[in-house]
Amino acid sequence: MLILGKSSYTAELFLNQSKVDTSIITLYKKKFDKDDIMNLDENSFFSKYFLELNENFQCTLNFIHIHESDPDLEIKINSKLCTKFKFAFNRMKVPKNIFLSSVNSSKHANTAYGKAKFNCEEIYRTIENSIIVRSSTIIEIDFENKLIKGGKKGRSLGSLNSIIDRNYLIPVPGKGDYLQTVCFGDDLGKFLNLILSNNRYENKTVNFFTGEFLTYNQFLNIIFNFKKIKRFKIFIPIFFINYSLKILNFIIPRLNISNKNIENLTNQKIEFDYSNEIKEFIKLKKFKDLT
Repeated sequence: MLILGKSSYTAELFLNQSKVDTSIITLYKKKFDKDDIMNLDENSFFSKYFLELNENFQCTLNFIHIHESDPDLEIKINSKLCTKFKFAFNRMKVPKNIFLSSVNSSKHANTAYGKAKFNCEEIYRTIENSIIVRSSTIIEIDFENKLIKGGKKGRSLGSLNSIIDRNYLIPVPGKGDYLQTVCFGDDLGKFLNLILSNNRYENKTVNFFTGEFLTYNQFLNIIFNFKKIKRFKIFIPIFFINYSLKILNFIIPRLNISNKNIENLTNQKIEFDYSNEIKEFIKLKKFKDLT
């Protein structure tokens, strides 16, 4: 098995949960040069990055996403990399290829991240026996410190935790009635381990989440109850937030503050719900159980 993006948070979750014999796991260590991704033809890219592997892999797991400040570049470079991966997988005759996508992936996504993920999904859908896993917001629970940690090694919810701990008024973009789904990191690791040996999800896209369709308001209320604190929400129109960010960036260009976090927060979509079926294999933890 070939792991691409071994240092990503999600890859670490999988490796920590995996019951696969580590002797059959190859962690790809070479860094893909951005100029090579953009400019090399597929055969040259394969020769430089994959030819030396010379192994018969039964599966690949791709955790890679390249973030760029330029939205168009972020979409283009990730799409090109997946196209080159497809060529490499075909040359190596890998029978199963798994792509880690996101709940923010959508044909109508507003962010470069969501658009790039969707473009990569479309490339993977042309690979036979591929599996696309759209994970929701990945969380871990620190019961001792009453913290709900997110992805990026626990840092993605760091700002929210800080705001909740230090303020009684909690700003909420819009009305807070939009979808907010989560998954527990160890459950995601178990699911990835499952689909390595189970062909049930081949040629499918799977939204992986707890099975709970929460609003952002409900999500916050669960956090408040978990921490045993009382907080009040203040609802801020999304157009006002976006307009304010534009004004700030115009006045102080070096700030370069993006609204992508707001758009990722408010544009989650569950299009491929297999949660009831997945429960047959994994006892999915529930976010509501924290209360």
